[in-house]
Amino acid sequence: MRHSKSKQFSFWTARFTPEPYAKTMQQLLRSAFEKTTVQDRLHSTNPDDNYFTFINYKAERRGFFCGDFFGYEEGRIGQVIKEAFHQEQIDPRALPAPKAADGTNQQFLDGKLYFVCNGDHLIIAQDLHMKAQHLERYLQKMIRHRSQPFPDEQQFTLERSISQKARKAIHGAKKIHLSAPLEYEQKRVGKGDSGKRETGGFISVPAGNAWEAIKGLIGDKLDLTQFTTDGFADPQDIEVTISLAWKKQRGQTVSNQLDTLANTFRHVEDELDFELETHSGRMKKDELRLSHPFSVQHEDDMPDRDDIFEKMINWYGHLVQTGDV
Repeated sequence: MRHSKSKQFSFWTARFTPEPYAKTMQQLLRSAFEKTTVQDRLHSTNPDDNYFTFINYKAERRGFFCGDFFGYEEGRIGQVIKEAFHQEQIDPRALPAPKAADGTNQQFLDGKLYFVCNGDHLIIAQDLHMKAQHLERYLQKMIRHRSQPFPDEQQFTLERSISQKARKAIHGAKKIHLSAPLEYEQKRVGKGDSGKRETGGFISVPAGNAWEAIKGLIGDKLDLTQFTTDGFADPQDIEVTISLAWKKQRGQTVSNQLDTLANTFRHVEDELDFELETHSGRMKKDELRLSHPFSVQHEDDMPDRDDIFEKMINWYGHLVQTGDV
């Protein structure tokens, strides 16, 4: 069934170390994947877990290298439920991927990513399971294996880039504030335990990476084992924020600091929020990144290639025209 669905496009740059490197990412993509089959482009990070990633579709459109990047777990069995929500519970049912009409085995896709590349610039549309960091690891292996010669000491990363407009609006970066929601787990307490309950039961206690960061910062100075929020705050309303203030090193410009910021947190998505504090005000994560939602035509929940690639290429042209890149 055909429908429209929002996809978030984001701008990335391939950065080579050491610099400069004689070839662009677009040239490396052409070299690595020219005249290849899907089998040639199939890669498993760990053969024991039967998980594979691969570039499926590839083409040149209007001078851009365009491709989609898929992942799947061999032999995966999906779980489905009936929409019988009036019942007390719904038991999941296993749904293995059926064989194709010609008898070929089929697999459930785990994630889908779409990208276009011009020179060292990329526009990427990720999903929940397939992100730019997966594409980066895949390309590191495939380009090193298939693009000859590619020096052993040469490295590259896919990095987010900050808008040129944002750079001009920022004067004197001072601090970065990192925020994440506080996670909780249930802990059983006995009758009268620490005066919390008369009859015993469960209480919510902090857990997760953000809480470990707090404990690591405080050390043994305070006993946090009895910290709970029961009775005065909803756990979902509590957030942990850590602020980092850096001193400008000799010869370091604001532009250097912003590049470092974009690189350090390039693969952070919804799991962490950050805000940059400058002499000219504060800028949130979304203001520092080049990203924008677009409505893309889908068929059976798969993006229409003509539509998504055309809109990616047009958005890149818009970024160039407005001076954002």
